[in-house]
Amino acid sequence: MVFAVGMAMAGPGHDDGDGHADGHDDGGLEFALKPKGLGQAGQFQFSVDGPAVNYFARFLSEGFHVESSTDLKQWHDVELLKATDEETVFQDEGESTKSRFYRVRYEGGTSTWGIIRDRILGPNCAGCHSEGTAFARQSKLILTPDAAYGQLVNRKPANTYALEDGLELVGTEGLASVGKSFLWEKINTAEQQHFYDDHPGYGSLMPLGMDPLTDGELKYILQWILEGAPEHGAVAKVVDLANLERYAPPPFTPLAKPDSGIQLHVGPFDVPANFEREFFMYKNLNNPKPIYVNHVQIEMKPGSHHFIGYLIDSSSALFPLAKRLFVPDKIRDLHLPDGADDPLVLATMAFHDFFAGTQTPRLDYEFPEGVALKLPARTGLDLNTHYVNRSGEPSSGEVYMNLHTVDSSAV
Repeated sequence: MVFAVGMAMAGPGHDDGDGHADGHDDGGLEFALKPKGLGQAGQFQFSVDGPAVNYFARFLSEGFHVESSTDLKQWHDVELLKATDEETVFQDEGESTKSRFYRVRYEGGTSTWGIIRDRILGPNCAGCHSEGTAFARQSKLILTPDAAYGQLVNRKPANTYALEDGLELVGTEGLASVGKSFLWEKINTAEQQHFYDDHPGYGSLMPLGMDPLTDGELKYILQWILEGAPEHGAVAKVVDLANLERYAPPPFTPLAKPDSGIQLHVGPFDVPANFEREFFMYKNLNNPKPIYVNHVQIEMKPGSHHFIGYLIDSSSALFPLAKRLFVPDKIRDLHLPDGADDPLVLATMAFHDFFAGTQTPRLDYEFPEGVALKLPARTGLDLNTHYVNRSGEPSSGEVYMNLHTVDSSAV
């Protein structure tokens, strides 16, 4: 029995055996085929060795195909039997007594941008950033394959803080564009501390409600930006995508109770898979007399879009009818199980006055000496939390809010 492999290489297009694919760089994705024996019907089975094994496990059957040929002219697909992080196994139906050649063919975009668009932004970002969604309207950003390039490149962000800092979503000036890229700021999760400490107005790191992008995906996008963010051509190495490690954020730590003041706690609560859970919960402050808040802290588990505490405006003539809806410590979900909004919950929003809130996982805001917010006696806050879970598994949310108080004589 003859097990012979004349060629084993991969690129973003059709490889002709010279390490390049139709004029495109092969991306550095090299692999070796290792015979495993014969299948039950005498088919040639082999496994993949080399740094590409994780890459195959992740992308095969999604545009990548292994092909076999005995003459480098006629090619046929090779069956994928198994694709895991540990092992990738193929089975060739061709005659096992003949030597043959193998190549990998990618049916997606042959450019670096094509892979970013189809394999990174599509699965991780387009779900929220699609035409008509609340996230797309807020960010003025569509990341579906038909629109993503024009929406990202040489375009200003909608975020006013990023705009004032002179950022653009993605520029075409190479290295100079990296430090000015709002996209890179939003996805570079390893710099989480810098992002939230230095840019609290930039919102949340992305993708929201999902795992951070892998180190390989980040390196691939970074190289694309460094090369001027072209729409066509291969400018980054596909092999980088084989690195599936990713940043692990620090564990959620509850806030310590304030020495003087009130702590409000929401959760833990469930966030179903592939769902956005937004709800309100009214909390009595149990303050028999007015209090003066000079320092607000908020701490949230990952996955939150925002958290806001609202005062209730009781001056409206309609408030006596709505008052019964603000039941202390009861969750009022904005979204019904079918995704529609609950009209009674929407009605309560008409009585809101903003008190404090954040879009970042933590807020620590202290007023200048002698300044505080006065809250009337026997009041409460309607707490609004919004969590996004784009994964296939249920997650949980939890929020702490500290209201530090001072004596009225200090104001």
